[in-house]
Amino acid sequence: MKKTLILCALVLSAGLADSLSTGLMLAGEGKDHVGANKYFKISCESESSAEGCYMLAESYYIGRGTSANPTKALEYYIKACELGETTGCYDAGEIYAKGEGEIKADTKKAKEFYEKSCKMNTKEACEKLKAF
Repeated sequence: MKKTLILCALVLSAGLADSLSTGLMLAGEGKDHVGANKYFKISCESESSAEGCYMLAESYYIGRGTSANPTKALEYYIKACELGETTGCYDAGEIYAKGEGEIKADTKKAKEFYEKSCKMNTKEACEKLKAF
């Protein structure tokens, strides 16, 4: 508890008390993934944080603090991508390449997201494009 309070004080004093930082703190130190997801959602939707969108997508993808939901994960990966998060683009491409849950494989969309990620210098995405 004392470590959490010290961490909170450091975050606040450093001026990092935005929703993303709060979510990361909850997920890391306290392991409160449900609470963290609430802050990631605020960070993504109200603060247009690419990282917040990506963290929320990851939570939906693996079921951390919520039920696993590939459709919701894809929604937030795409939003992260649109905000400039290259890994969001890559992971959206991965979901479309394989198809997951109710999402059917779609090579055209997979290629589109790999191209976006490749343009942001993600070598793995550039390698995936060679298969198309």
